[in-house]
Amino acid sequence: MIEAIARQNPHNLVFLLVYEDQRQLAVYHSKLYRSAWVQEKELDIALQGSTLDEIWDDLVRQIAISSEALLKQENQSVEEQLRKQDEINRLQKLIEKTEAAAWKEQQPKKRFEMYTRLQEYKRQMEEITHGKA
Repeated sequence: MIEAIARQNPHNLVFLLVYEDQRQLAVYHSKLYRSAWVQEKELDIALQGSTLDEIWDDLVRQIAISSEALLKQENQSVEEQLRKQDEINRLQKLIEKTEAAAWKEQQPKKRFEMYTRLQEYKRQMEEITHGKA
């Protein structure tokens, strides 16, 4: 529903989502990005930049980028950081899925193949988070 509202509105919007005592920030920047759920006291966002575009880019970074390693790579554009964050999220899901499947697999050959695939996913994750990709 938030994404539909954001798509209909041409302005840059930051949404505050509330569930009981939890808070989450959301922003639409070509797709919907959300921060992690946090306690109200822990919710922190700062306005930084000298132009409105710089302030908006920084808000998007604070909300959408969860990887500390990516946040430290300040020489990259917001779009590049978001692309890398999406890739990190995709790899995390693949790693979790592959680990679970490997533990359940009974056949040693298939388990080894899954383990090899898992190591490749982890290597890709390492390259992305440490700026080698």
